[in-house]
Amino acid sequence: MRRLFSSLVALSLIGLVAVPASAQEVSCDDIEFAPDLVAEYPDIGDACLEIIEKGGERFARLELEVLREGQRTLRVHYKLRDGGWSSPREVTPPEEWRASLSGTDVEVKDIPKGQILNVYIREGRWEMAMADLEAETIPVTFGAVAHTEAPEEEPAADRDPPPVVEETPVAQEPADDGSSNLFLILGMVLIVLLLLAIILRRKKRDDAA
Repeated sequence: MRRLFSSLVALSLIGLVAVPASAQEVSCDDIEFAPDLVAEYPDIGDACLEIIEKGGERFARLELEVLREGQRTLRVHYKLRDGGWSSPREVTPPEEWRASLSGTDVEVKDIPKGQILNVYIREGRWEMAMADLEAETIPVTFGAVAHTEAPEEEPAADRDPPPVVEETPVAQEPADDGSSNLFLILGMVLIVLLLLAIILRRKKRDDAA
């Protein structure tokens, strides 16, 4: 009886130990990223949000936001596990690579600025697939990409300001306060008086003669 009881206790302890081990989920700390990816982006582990297992393969899921549109090289930043965002990165997929948006394959240059995408990376391989957040399945189109630190963008207004042209003020004539007209009238009166005086003097001479 004691042996049976001991055996049951041992089995129950084994079950307690085995259940957590079998139910343990794989985390981002359990996956191995490709060495070339780690070399290009050493902080990739901080951007890994979860591990998805499908068809015997494991995929790291990341989220990124597109910061620039209209070009084949994506300027992006990644959402981090602590809730923040990474520094900007530049991602250049192969020319034939496509992202899945609302079930439609879209070229890189046509991904709009501000779009947030799920990113899937195969364990041990530097291949990436992207799909919008509403996608329920992992895309089948993966591609090896170039992944570099994004250079700082120059501000749009980084130019010398135009020279300031100082306008020479136009000389203004002094305001006419009426004094000039007064002088003109007085001058004319004096001339008239002078003429009258000359005429009267000549008349006196003629009368005296």
